[in-house]
Amino acid sequence: MAEKRDYYEVLGVAKTASADEIKLAYRKAAMKWHPDRWVDGTDQEKKTVAYHEIGHALVAALQTHSAPVQKITIIPRTSGALGYTMQVEEGDHYLMTKEEIENKIATYTGGRAAEEVVFGSVTTGASNDIEQATKLARAMITRYGMSQDFDMVAMET
Repeated sequence: MAEKRDYYEVLGVAKTASADEIKLAYRKAAMKWHPDRWVDGTDQEKKTVAYHEIGHALVAALQTHSAPVQKITIIPRTSGALGYTMQVEEGDHYLMTKEEIENKIATYTGGRAAEEVVFGSVTTGASNDIEQATKLARAMITRYGMSQDFDMVAMET
């Protein structure tokens, strides 16, 4: 997928991104940062949100079966999100493979992973990501029959 490779090259990070490479990607993204739009929060919180969102984008950019990242923002939304990373599927897409779901789960966890790599600690910022990843993982097993242990057994309807 050329879009991902181009995005990946724009970030300028290696496939095994180190903390320094994540920081560099953050600085590039921060050029479009509008701190005047933040109404609350400390500078450290703003920085944490930025690294968190970059983490999602880096994981998505490294995958081969994942929608390309179209937008990253660290401007708080009325929904309560302090930022988001938007991926948009190319064309109509109705079914998901096991690999695509696993990639989606990995992308959800990328924000928390970036926090841990850069700051050595984690925040509550990943709560919705954890919820969404858990929902997908549970559905893989209980609804989609994507488990080797349970095979094609639907455990909930």
